[in-house]
Amino acid sequence: GPARWAVQQALADTPWQVQARARLHAASQRLAQLLHAHAIVPTAGTAFFQWCQHDDAAALHVVLAQRGILTRLFDTPNSLRLGLPPDA
Repeated sequence: GPARWAVQQALADTPWQVQARARLHAASQRLAQLLHAHAIVPTAGTAFFQWCQHDDAAALHVVLAQRGILTRLFDTPNSLRLGLPPDA
């Protein structure tokens, strides 16, 4: 179907893959810098998200949600995972 065709086109388009990889990496770096600017230090991350250990992760999760920023909360260890923003 159409989804299979789209995937085949993407897999055959090496220049697009290179650009997409670079764009995702840059967006992930921008997210990490933004977190640092707000005293939230990423512990680890990928091109798709940043993971931050934080003693007060649950409270931070609530505050961010109140501002429309959705995160994934982990309790062992206390941490948050933040995905790339929609405009990334």
